[in-house]
Amino acid sequence: MALFLDTSALTPHEVLSAVCRKVRMGECTSPQATAIRAGFRDLMAESLRIVPLDPQVIRLAYDLMERHALDGLRPLDAVQLATCLVAQGPTLALADRLLARIARREGVTVCLC
Repeated sequence: MALFLDTSALTPHEVLSAVCRKVRMGECTSPQATAIRAGFRDLMAESLRIVPLDPQVIRLAYDLMERHALDGLRPLDAVQLATCLVAQGPTLALADRLLARIARREGVTVCLC
């Protein structure tokens, strides 16, 4: 049985943006970026279940922004957190300490990578 991880419909766009930023900053070569994108496409096909940006996710992301904007929560991070809450994911894996702190306040178990 395959293991699927829920992720926001924004995740592929955020990954692509991050990889391109690494190339622009000289931290990654174009061939490396191509390999990373191919690997992510494979991961999406094999293990990721995309959670759509439906009205429930959008409303919850807004509510999260109202509660945590002054703490530094950014809109796309609010959507990621809302997606986790709507999908009732057991754990949110991320590399952002600020988002991890806010997610914990919302009762989400966090894996800080």
